[in-house]
Amino acid sequence: MKALLTALLVIAPLFAHAYTWTDSDTSTPVFVTGSNPYQYTFDLTKGSDPFVPGTDLITSYNLSFSLADRGFITFNKAVLDQPGTSGDDATIFLLFADLEGSSAQGKAILNSSGQLQVTISSLFGSFYVDSSYLEAVGVKNSAGVPEPTSVALLAAGMLGIVFMRRNRNS
Repeated sequence: MKALLTALLVIAPLFAHAYTWTDSDTSTPVFVTGSNPYQYTFDLTKGSDPFVPGTDLITSYNLSFSLADRGFITFNKAVLDQPGTSGDDATIFLLFADLEGSSAQGKAILNSSGQLQVTISSLFGSFYVDSSYLEAVGVKNSAGVPEPTSVALLAAGMLGIVFMRRNRNS
């Protein structure tokens, strides 16, 4: 019986499905200056198949932003600020740049609420945030419910293994 329980515990994670949630800011492009930062709250709890905090689990995520200077060719310095300093990013650019990031604290906040607030500010120069995108990968537990026939077939196979071992040992 212990062998059956152990086998079920080993096989159970196979029924969990990897899943990807995404969100992007559709109001871009947004003009950013030193006094006018870009702030956006990504929300994975909306949409046709939303993230459910407490049920689903995010194992990793990545933020990505495309920046552009459409004015005079000047140096710009953009800074991405998100929860946790390890995921912050900064760049100096003339015309185009990309910012990316993720952090352990950001992942914890996404798992607890499904939302993540970020800010992009300008230390010097002005530019546009042309696009912003969040992609989170994890396990959607509510989608991981196996069909009853599959579970019955698996249980029958496990019972067969248990009976074969008993017959061999006696």
